Amino acid sequence: MNRLTNILVLAVLLGSSFLLLYGGIDNTHLWGDDFSAYIMQARSLVHRNISAYLVANRFTIEQSSDLIGPVAYPWGFPLLLAPIYAFFGFSIVAFKSLNLICYLSFLLLLWYSWPVGYSDLSRFVLVALFGWNPYFQEFMNQVLSDIPFLLFSTLSVILMRRVAVERQWLISKTGDHLLLGLVMAAAFFIRTNGFLLVVTLALTQFTSALKTTTSRETASSGIPRLFKFGLHTLRSNLLVLTLPYVSFALSVMTSRTLLPSGEYSYFWSLKGLSMSVVQQNIHHYIDALPAFLTGVPHQELIYGATIPLAVHGIVQRRRSDYPMIFYVGLTLILYTLWPNTQHLRFLFPILPFYAYFVLVGLERSYPKPFDRWAGLWNVVRLSPALLVLLYFGRVSAMNANLNLTGHRYKVSGPYLPTAQEVFSFITKVTESNSVVLFFKPRAMRLFTGRPSLMISEAMRLSSGDYLCEYLGEDAYNQLSFDTIASLVKEGRLGLMYQNPDFRLYRIHKSTNNRALPDSQPAAVHARIPPL
Repeated sequence: MNRLTNILVLAVLLGSSFLLLYGGIDNTHLWGDDFSAYIMQARSLVHRNISAYLVANRFTIEQSSDLIGPVAYPWGFPLLLAPIYAFFGFSIVAFKSLNLICYLSFLLLLWYSWPVGYSDLSRFVLVALFGWNPYFQEFMNQVLSDIPFLLFSTLSVILMRRVAVERQWLISKTGDHLLLGLVMAAAFFIRTNGFLLVVTLALTQFTSALKTTTSRETASSGIPRLFKFGLHTLRSNLLVLTLPYVSFALSVMTSRTLLPSGEYSYFWSLKGLSMSVVQQNIHHYIDALPAFLTGVPHQELIYGATIPLAVHGIVQRRRSDYPMIFYVGLTLILYTLWPNTQHLRFLFPILPFYAYFVLVGLERSYPKPFDRWAGLWNVVRLSPALLVLLYFGRVSAMNANLNLTGHRYKVSGPYLPTAQEVFSFITKVTESNSVVLFFKPRAMRLFTGRPSLMISEAMRLSSGDYLCEYLGEDAYNQLSFDTIASLVKEGRLGLMYQNPDFRLYRIHKSTNNRALPDSQPAAVHARIPPL
């Protein structure tokens, strides 16, 4: 494929991906509470009231029944959202457009990182598998850090291969090593598990040193001698090799100085680790991976067929793509041990490398025919992947058409008309510092400005001034319907407002002039700074 054709094919691929992905973006959001925290963090940057945000969010996090998140997420994603908030205000479509920009940049990165010696058709398939993917089309509607992290983590690994393995420079030897550290730091600013990239780089550099030593020493030298020469090779290039760590460390220290850290200890989360948790996680992610093939019949069967192809691809590329292998392995180990699961989204960073190895394995699974038939034979052996692309394109086009026909409106989450009505009522009627108990407290604070807690025990009812009950079938993390009915009969709750999906109660903190256990007068909570 000549240069002009290459550019035209890439333009068509990116253009079609943009139309499908942007066509799938709606102007609502699911109930997931994390997006509320990210937006409020971005807003605090724009309004320069970070301290007030941290105080308000610390109240929600530390006083709720369960741990629903950190006091502050890593600041990388809010920093990306902040300019959008500054220019467009509270626009959910504008926030989602950040996903689109990062994802198209990720597709461009996949295209230009394809190795020499492999077919352009396989490169097209790799990019289209992500660009036309119905699962990622739907995920564009999540205002979360996963897509930006996917971009920067993938860029980090690709740069590792170029700098530490291929030794090809974009700027210069020194400049590329410094750039690699900055890109890794950007990934770490977005998600803390970006630290795995630093470990990946260390393993990559040591492996490269061993490979260099092996090429100079005979196999009869023995493993101890090779190991010794490997360390010598590292020491002789120590100044340049440490540059990525220096730029990474300086970037992290600068960010910690300028922006407060509110993340909880991730080691604390590992206290629930056990063999049963590990087994559950393994089963969870095995079951989750076929979701990448959303829209394709027999997803589990097709995913199972890709496993031997991926293994074959890893074997084929093990001498040059070991940064990818290290990163995939470390990520799988982390989430196998991590007590919390999040379906497929935690595995996003390894998906491009898995798909890459599958296509390499597919392309090298059969002997190459005579040159005159090479092009046709390549189409034949890639035909399963091409068939998957047909399903992807069809389903994504249908989804985009359905979304646009419905004027980008989806009845769900905090954008339900009934949700907006109760938020409006709370904003108008309740005191500015009154505490509202709700199953999604950060969303309540985002849409009403009221301090909010997630309380699931009746004995802690006095923690709030108002209780907002969600009546939907997807309700959780709130008092049960029967418990609330009993509290109403006891006079501890008084109905103020209701609609088909919500009821708002005033919490009565005394009955017959007697204070209820653990009660306190309304609005006597610690003063929450306004945001």
